[in-house]
Amino acid sequence: MRSATGTEMYTGKISRRLRSGNSSNALTLTAIRSVVLLAIFSLMFSSVPATLSDDAKRVPQALAEGDQIPSPLRTITVGTLSQLSAAISQAQPGDRIMVKDGVYSTTSAIQVSSKGTATNPVVITAETIGQVVISGSYGFKITGAQNVVIRGFELTHSQDTSDSANRCSNCVNVRFTENTFALTSTSEKKSHWLSIDGTSSDVRVDHNTFQSKRTEGVFLIIVGSNGKMPQNTHVDHNLFRDHSYGGSNGGECVRIGHSSLGPVAANSILEYNTFERCNGDPEVVSVKSSKNTFRYNTFRENDGSLVFRHGSGHIADGNIFVDGPNGIRVYGANHVIINNYFANNPTSGSSIRDPLIIPKGTVLTDASTSNAGYAQAKNILVAHNTFINNKIGIVIGAFSGSYLPDDITVANNILTSSSGKLVTVQSGDVSFSKNILYPTGSATVGNIPSSGYTKADPQLTWSSNGMFRPAATSPAIDAISSSEAYGVTRDIDDELRSGKFDIGADELM
Repeated sequence: MRSATGTEMYTGKISRRLRSGNSSNALTLTAIRSVVLLAIFSLMFSSVPATLSDDAKRVPQALAEGDQIPSPLRTITVGTLSQLSAAISQAQPGDRIMVKDGVYSTTSAIQVSSKGTATNPVVITAETIGQVVISGSYGFKITGAQNVVIRGFELTHSQDTSDSANRCSNCVNVRFTENTFALTSTSEKKSHWLSIDGTSSDVRVDHNTFQSKRTEGVFLIIVGSNGKMPQNTHVDHNLFRDHSYGGSNGGECVRIGHSSLGPVAANSILEYNTFERCNGDPEVVSVKSSKNTFRYNTFRENDGSLVFRHGSGHIADGNIFVDGPNGIRVYGANHVIINNYFANNPTSGSSIRDPLIIPKGTVLTDASTSNAGYAQAKNILVAHNTFINNKIGIVIGAFSGSYLPDDITVANNILTSSSGKLVTVQSGDVSFSKNILYPTGSATVGNIPSSGYTKADPQLTWSSNGMFRPAATSPAIDAISSSEAYGVTRDIDDELRSGKFDIGADELM
């Protein structure tokens, strides 16, 4: 099994990165998704439908104080596209190019190759957030830029003139923040709305809204070529909603990599994003590279899942999957799935959208060429997750394939429901330990070995900060020693577990 120290070091590293970046916004997003979960779980225990009002929708919040853009050395105000292009071509480190409020119809791409510095970036910004509309035929084409910020634009231009309507190629430390991507189409052609590609590194996509896509292609694609992936892309505090492409494949919200790049490490981080009503593909987030982290994201009312389609060494930590057929599906090796919360999934054991699925593989390992293989799931840790009111919880060894899941550890999880099976193991090498299972109504435990769980009421109670958590008298409290936690030292709220650890996603404080 994996080293507890290694897992602890990795999750701790991500926690520190979050706190040093935008912790105030993290708290804001946590509070907002608490309100959302309250509405969702009202539905679970009431006959009155629970819906979100317009006021409750999770539009990305304003930047926190520690996340603001540096003050400019000089400000250049422009009021036409030709003035904007001229200012960009002459930009110096520390320039803030401010576009006056209004509608700007493009007939060619807005080209950006500026080079700022980390201390004094080149900032291209709307005068007022959301009041500069880029319409017409093209968006931004950013090539070889360094230390550039694109901020505050309402992008409603056509997606039909390019396979990648907005593109950041071979960029270093470029940031897209507080923009809205709501592109239009008349031809229904395939197009990705924002592409991070080539040899790009340290690109950040934060506090944007991506919405209302009906055509093939993804909102955000991160992809390289020639055996390389963009490195250290940080995607945080964005809202992805209403992808309604009707085809069978190719309508993801986010894709990281390509089938030929599965073995290549990308080191991307997706955190504190919200995905809702993303129904364009069974994979809301499609992962086709290695060593990516997904933490503290909320998935709600999606007809699709977070899917580790290719690659190895991914981490899913502290995510919430509620109110629809969305969850996590896993192929490949050495993944860590911890502290996640799955609730109110209506699928029942034969769907690729079940809460947590670890299927059979069709190949042993990922190839470095374009391929449709499903790599064997191997050395997977599933620990400290909570499953509530799903028609099925964990499914292992499903679907067709010659390579059974191997070395799968399922430990310290809580599963409870009033219908269906809590655990289904169809095939594979799986070890269970210290789980709490509580079937009620017509629900059954499933086919988990009796030595791998305790059948007991976890005494879950509604918490004012937005989820069902074990009460102080729950058998989940102080149920394991720290040495039995597989290195999971923090909980779903990014709070440090201490003393004896609790079973499930939440540590009682």
